[in-house]
Amino acid sequence: MSLLKKPARMWEENPALRRKMGRSQFYKILKSHFAEYRPGQRRTGVCTHCQTYYDHLIPNFHKDWNDLQAKLKAVYPEYMAHWRCENHDRASSEASAALAYLNHHAEQYRQERATSGCDLLQLHTFTEAPGAILLRGHKSLLKSYKWHMTSAHRQKDNFEKWTEGGLPLADSLICFDWKEKLKLPCGPSESSDFWHMQQKYAIAVYRSVVHRHAPGSSAARPKIFHEYFINLTEIREQTAEAANHMLASVMQDAAVAQS
Repeated sequence: MSLLKKPARMWEENPALRRKMGRSQFYKILKSHFAEYRPGQRRTGVCTHCQTYYDHLIPNFHKDWNDLQAKLKAVYPEYMAHWRCENHDRASSEASAALAYLNHHAEQYRQERATSGCDLLQLHTFTEAPGAILLRGHKSLLKSYKWHMTSAHRQKDNFEKWTEGGLPLADSLICFDWKEKLKLPCGPSESSDFWHMQQKYAIAVYRSVVHRHAPGSSAARPKIFHEYFINLTEIREQTAEAANHMLASVMQDAAVAQS
């Protein structure tokens, strides 16, 4: 069983595991013994586009959409009766569906609206029209981020495909990046004077992970393991040239064949 797979997939593909323990116990063991399955305490190097998309755009859209539904139902209680709460895979598709629902509601459900007894002027002029403008703005903004998010998910999906068995037997996959600079000296307990001292020396941290097939691995039954390398260097400028130099060092240490 490869620990590089997602926990849900490991659980589904191993009936013997399901016979021995429950799902919650399995997840608890994973988090207890394998750090990669424990939620990280800090997030560094986060893409600003992804951060804006998940932390601001999506919550703002859902808040405005929920508030708008409440306003619509306050004027016409049965307004959302025909809305289908589908599990949209993207917030942009939900915004598009919400806008289309508002735009076509008057035409599609004209008879229901006419016999509802609600204030149609209040509904259309002061609730639907401003709501459509609001949703149009959300749709446009979310759609502008859609390509970036699609690219990010495609990279993640392709990476998981390689690491879960799609890697050719003779190949190695190396992921690397510069990490947060480490300032020396440092200690487990630092006073405020020690923390803010001006004489600290900053060194760069270069981290890489090498994925490759384990001995005995085959195309039919792939077994991929990974090795972690952390290099400390006095290189100050984290340039592409420096990254290439560090990558060559990692490939030499990991004995990665070069063709």
